[in-house]
Amino acid sequence: NATVFYLLCATVFQTLCLIFPVSTRIALDNFGNNLEQESLAFCKLRYYVAIVWPQLVTSYILLATADRYFATSNSVRVRAWSSIKVAMRLSIIVLIGSHAMSSHSLVFYKIENNACQV
Repeated sequence: NATVFYLLCATVFQTLCLIFPVSTRIALDNFGNNLEQESLAFCKLRYYVAIVWPQLVTSYILLATADRYFATSNSVRVRAWSSIKVAMRLSIIVLIGSHAMSSHSLVFYKIENNACQV
């Protein structure tokens, strides 16, 4: 059902939230890689992902909660919102919207004083 789809999306992005930052931090700390200080693209991407993916997890959990409300409503019109078709459309809207709302980090982060900062 739609709630499981939302929770699956949240699980995927939560897993990515754990894998990407941890693996890049391990690479930066243990392998003597200064990629964060040398590559502006990596600097911006790392912080962009750190903002967008947790935001997506929260949004998908909220959508799952709303879907449970829709599924248990007495109104047929409200129950119609609890379908996999609507869930796929809303998840794409949330995905695009979250990436658009967090695009400010791609603009404001830069390398100054040998550190990636705003």
